Amino acid sequence: MIDLLIFILVIIVVFGAVIENIRLKNKNVELMFLLAQSTIDINSIKQRIENQTDNVEQEHLIAFLNETRDMAYKYIEDLQNELIKFAKVLEQESLSPNDLSVPRIKKAFDSIESMRPNED
Repeated sequence: MIDLLIFILVIIVVFGAVIENIRLKNKNVELMFLLAQSTIDINSIKQRIENQTDNVEQEHLIAFLNETRDMAYKYIEDLQNELIKFAKVLEQESLSPNDLSVPRIKKAFDSIESMRPNED
């Protein structure tokens, strides 16, 4: 009976994790679209800046744009790596569930959850 309850709990956790994984993948696609759009915007802004005469302000703005673009790339790469780790944990735990499966899955999920930006 306990085995059945554990099995059902693991199935529920795996199902929830799969749903969360799909949601995060959709969010990742959205971020990739925003990243592509920001790259287009950066190029457009760079062209406008080239037409201006104040080089100091141009350099600061370009540095800021490059820095934010790099931060976005790093965030997406880190998120993709965490998703891969999470998928591996899910696969591993679903093949051989035991009493420690749920804490391991929760830890992997919390790692992904901690990457989510604050929406203040």
